[in-house]
Amino acid sequence: MNFDGGLGLSVGRRGSLPVVLFPAFREYGTALQPAADAIYQLQQASLEFRVVAATDMAVFKSLRPFGWAIAHIREEDSWVTPRQSWTQYVHAELAEVKTDFGVSLIVDLSEQGVSEASWLELVSVSRIATSIPNPTSISGLSSYHHSWRGWLGSIADGKSSHTVNTAAGEWHFDIEKSPNSSMVFIGSSTIEDQELAKAATNRGWNVATFSPPSGTLQPRGIRQAVTALLDGLSLDGGGMVVSRTYPKPEALASCSATVFSCSPSIGDLETAERRALAFWSSRGSGDKN
Repeated sequence: MNFDGGLGLSVGRRGSLPVVLFPAFREYGTALQPAADAIYQLQQASLEFRVVAATDMAVFKSLRPFGWAIAHIREEDSWVTPRQSWTQYVHAELAEVKTDFGVSLIVDLSEQGVSEASWLELVSVSRIATSIPNPTSISGLSSYHHSWRGWLGSIADGKSSHTVNTAAGEWHFDIEKSPNSSMVFIGSSTIEDQELAKAATNRGWNVATFSPPSGTLQPRGIRQAVTALLDGLSLDGGGMVVSRTYPKPEALASCSATVFSCSPSIGDLETAERRALAFWSSRGSGDKN
């Protein structure tokens, strides 16, 4: 595609320039705008690369002044196709964007801004001789998140509290992350679950207890929350999900390393450990905790 990408150059000149893919996804929260501003300033100072943005939000107001091409991705909360996960769909869509626009560099973005390695690549593509410090970095991990993805694996060991803002409302989580465990207990904030959470902590597990948004909660919202917690805190989904009040996420029921229980007990913790150990051993990883 002979798209301009925000440069306003002649056809011959712009067609020879590399294309940078800017992922403007909801999950990056407040880091999005500073990152977009910094990349635009770098682009305009050098005129050495074009930009295409891929987004799951309405970002015309913030990105349209840059003149970037924009590829639209369906948002996760509207994704209901059972044959394919939303993440798989996004990967397929981004692969098409890369092919269609001839993308040669993808910006590595997170809630903390553009990674240092990715920023150095952008500066290199810009052919700017001087060293330019990364102006997008946000120190520390925020406790307020705009998606389930990307942040759970980055939280520090020990206790922390988090809020996740979804279309259904705000979820409030208390997480105790173990430095050595691949097991996770996920429960609600009821007294019964809190007692089991203490028992799981004493066994060295990762523990997450939550208060969901008020009102009617759709099974899809539970599935997203549980999937993210298992992916971010466990190895191959090992652990135990308490679904005392909420529907069991059917998409995860086939995970042989996980125990689901509507009336959990200490014995279920032991069952989960045995099941996870058997699962890991069968995959040649029985030496992992």
